[in-house]
Amino acid sequence: RAVSAVGAALAVSASIGVSSAAETQVRPQTVRLSFTAHTATDNPVTIWAMEFAKTVAQKSNNTILIDVHANSKLVSQDGALAALTSDQVNMGQLGLTQLPQTPELVGLQHVNDPFVSPTWEEAIALAQSAELRKIFNEELKPMGLRVLAMCAQGYTSFLSQTPIRNVADFKGLRVRVASSESSGLLQALGAEPVSISLGSTYKALQDKTVTVAKTNIGNFYSLKWYQFAKYLDFIPLNQAILPIMINVKSYDRLSKSQQEILESVAVSTMLSCHQAAWANEAEYIKRMEQEGVTVVTPDSLEPFKQASAPDVAHNKATPVGARIARIVDAINKQIGKK
Repeated sequence: RAVSAVGAALAVSASIGVSSAAETQVRPQTVRLSFTAHTATDNPVTIWAMEFAKTVAQKSNNTILIDVHANSKLVSQDGALAALTSDQVNMGQLGLTQLPQTPELVGLQHVNDPFVSPTWEEAIALAQSAELRKIFNEELKPMGLRVLAMCAQGYTSFLSQTPIRNVADFKGLRVRVASSESSGLLQALGAEPVSISLGSTYKALQDKTVTVAKTNIGNFYSLKWYQFAKYLDFIPLNQAILPIMINVKSYDRLSKSQQEILESVAVSTMLSCHQAAWANEAEYIKRMEQEGVTVVTPDSLEPFKQASAPDVAHNKATPVGARIARIVDAINKQIGKK
């Protein structure tokens, strides 16, 4: 799948100022949007983004054209928040750890807290929740961001240069994390968290700046970190749920009919992203084993649950976290009965 050239993506071609009455008679003007993805071209999230762009173009009669840029080619992962909030980039992936850790926003982290969604089924149901998107949009509106959809990427775990079977094995290890948000858990485990972007982690493992990396299994494989870390320590901390966002100014430049197309296509096509990520997770593990990676299972998950409990309780105690917890509890209870 070809990814559009960087230079073509930054401008929205025209502002749209027609009245709702005129929309039924006048074809909306064509709008071009840029989409930044920090995932690789073969990652299910990037593949979904390409299909999403294609479907939106078809359903809008080519009045919405989306240029998708994978591998952080348009903007670095660390720069994605500033680019999206400034409307330099119109749409893209934005991990929750990239958001400011303000009292108002920290509760959103409860979505990705350890052991919140124990199974794929629960994670997908949470990611598809319209009520959850509503909460996110209420909290992110002051930043000028709107969530179109959310993707369950798979289990977050660890890839290491020495096997990790219990909490004691973490003592003294330097662990790559996306941001300082993960510090509480890792410090409780006796490890030293080091904030490193996805794109810089390959070299960091190669030169042993860190000897452990934490992210989802799809990233372990697609970014080839397994070349320098031969143990997949399958400690299923959480299901990583990734919001797909659009700048509110870009969204408001669309006509009402275009907005409806963008929203409906994002949600309706996202199920394929969940399913692909689920299927690919097992395939990625198999391929990494073929490359010499050993899968290590923990002696017990209970010590990890205890170590993560303070962070989980902190996020859940916020007003936003409490609202999300009610959604999570309802979903887990419903699926647990099946």
